[in-house]
Amino acid sequence: MTDKQKRKIIEIARKLIGTPYKYGATPEEAPYFFDCSSFTQYVFKQVEIALPRSTIEQAREGREVILENLEAGDLLFFHGTKGFYDKNFPRGI
Repeated sequence: MTDKQKRKIIEIARKLIGTPYKYGATPEEAPYFFDCSSFTQYVFKQVEIALPRSTIEQAREGREVILENLEAGDLLFFHGTKGFYDKNFPRGI
């Protein structure tokens, strides 16, 4: 991802602060409603980066990094006790 894309992602995301959350929001409902994965998918699409639709699919495509190496535009996924599960994330995302 370029520095220009990183700056644009932050700019777009900030403009969307306050947009209503809707569980299971679809890409067609953007930019009027978002859930967590449709939000990231929408914002990244604006800088021509395609992300999968669901959170677990986005996490599956990611890679583990050292916390000190995070950069603007990086997405963070956490294990939990609720959410989506698969063999790669048995405790959920």
